Amino acid sequence: MLQHHGLDLSRDAVSFQLKAPIRQISSSSLFSDCERSPVGGFCLLRVRVELTGVFWLPHILGEVLVASESGAANLWTVGKGLQKVYAEDTNLYFNAKSSWRWCEFSAHPRVMLYADRTGAELTDMRGNLTSGHTLFRISSSLECRSGERLLLSRYLGDVHPFHHLITTQYSAYIMDERFPCTPMLKWDHMMKAPPIFCHVVPPSAASDSGKDKTTKVLLGSQRSQEIMMLQYSGEVY
Repeated sequence: MLQHHGLDLSRDAVSFQLKAPIRQISSSSLFSDCERSPVGGFCLLRVRVELTGVFWLPHILGEVLVASESGAANLWTVGKGLQKVYAEDTNLYFNAKSSWRWCEFSAHPRVMLYADRTGAELTDMRGNLTSGHTLFRISSSLECRSGERLLLSRYLGDVHPFHHLITTQYSAYIMDERFPCTPMLKWDHMMKAPPIFCHVVPPSAASDSGKDKTTKVLLGSQRSQEIMMLQYSGEVY
């Protein structure tokens, strides 16, 4: 619970009481469970459904993508409110019996990535609310194992404008928007517990001298407290 009445966020501490593990921290926004209202220098968006992903769009200032367990993805524009841009009643490709949803930006300012445990689609937010193009799909064509599920997706704009990192409980993939369903790279990360956190260090930030041209991908798990570093060098077109 966030206590905010009469609170000066610039001076006072903010205390949260959590009943579940932290899945995501998004700067400059706080998300709760009713309606929208300003809180000091922040903006408090309250909704009536369980949120599973919140992302600031880098292309246009003041736009946020919000995914929920209902299967909907909404575009929240500061000063204009919420606009539904995608809706899915079931899982994308098969019944995974999961309400987890994820949405994120892509190389195009009006195209978002929408994902669940079965795969990920690229969807034009200006078009049909239920149509998209498959980027990644759990299937035998990707040499996926029985019971494998998508766990994490991260846009790699700092590394390459068209690349996305996708992880499952067994593997990590580098996907290119221009060549959907065809992994550019694949690793078996061999972690005991599924990776649910990641941090990507591009070559330009890896070394002050600029001589290190290796992209480093750090994967972290919660249950086993593991950290695994994957890295690759050279250009991946």
